[in-house]
Amino acid sequence: MANINQINHDRELESIKNGEFNKHLTTLGLPEFIRRTVGFDRLFENAIRGGSWGDRSTNYPPYNVARYDDVHYAIEVAVAGFAMEELEVEVHENQLSIKGRPEKDIADASAPNYLYKGVSRRPFALGFTLADHVEVESANIEHGMLIVRLVHRIPEEKLPKRIAIEFKN
Repeated sequence: MANINQINHDRELESIKNGEFNKHLTTLGLPEFIRRTVGFDRLFENAIRGGSWGDRSTNYPPYNVARYDDVHYAIEVAVAGFAMEELEVEVHENQLSIKGRPEKDIADASAPNYLYKGVSRRPFALGFTLADHVEVESANIEHGMLIVRLVHRIPEEKLPKRIAIEFKN
């Protein structure tokens, strides 16, 4: 049986392709799109062109996208239980990927027998589309959170220039 969310998602994308974008903006899943794009000034332009909507099927691991000011952002991913060598942060072109690949648990005589295990350590892959000129500044782990800091650096040639006005008599 088809997933009702996937059917609705497919219908929404089809309506965008048919030019009915403004009729369905509230049901489009815009929050999901915003959560997976960082630093975009042309958000709606990309949406109309049929940008990537991301995978709605999972919320694992939980993450936040924070904006500190006009140029500083952070993506915070809950990675409790992961070792540093089990995590990978990679940027290729404008795609940021964050992956977690836990090593296989090795049976250890000293390992506890869990009565309840609520901290998950399953593999994951998160993808984010970065706007032009958004760069990864750093990635570190603080209190079980992987924090990827981003900065929007506009090249000097892209900044507006003030032209001096000369008066001639």
